[in-house]
Amino acid sequence: MARYVSSYFSPDRGTADIIVGFISKCQKTLDVAIYSLTHDKITEALLDAHSRGVKVRVLIDKTQAGNRYADDEKLLDAGIPLLRDRVSGLMHNKFVIGDGKAVGTGSFNWSKSADEKNAENFVIIRLSYVVRQFQQEFEKLWKKNL
Repeated sequence: MARYVSSYFSPDRGTADIIVGFISKCQKTLDVAIYSLTHDKITEALLDAHSRGVKVRVLIDKTQAGNRYADDEKLLDAGIPLLRDRVSGLMHNKFVIGDGKAVGTGSFNWSKSADEKNAENFVIIRLSYVVRQFQQEFEKLWKKNL
C-alpha cells in the first residue's frame, strides 16, 4: 500500500521537505487549498513551480492571509492566481493536488511551527478516485470564491 499512500509526521521529521519534494515533482498543475502559508521553503517551491511553467492556483483562508508572516502577497506578486476565501467561516482545508495524480493532505499547516514544534501529519494519496474527489472539491471552492 505504500506506493498508494505515504504518511509523514512532525515535528522535526522533515514534513516540510516532503511537501517541497511533492511540489518539485509536479510538471503541469498544482492546486492548493491551505489554511496557513508562512513556511518560506514551501512558498519558494510554489514560486519555482510557477517559474518552470506549472499552472499553480492557491486558495487561502482570508484571516490567515492577513497575518504579517503570510506569503500570499509573494505568490500574487509572482503572478500566481490566488484567492482569499470569502465564503466559509474558516477555510481550514490543507491539501495540494499535483498533476491530477496525487493529493497531499493532513493537519500540517504550511508553517515552521508545524514543521518544528507541532504534532502534525501529512499524507500523500495516489488513488485516482480520491484525487478526483479532492479536485472536485477544489473546483467548487475556487468557483465560489471568484
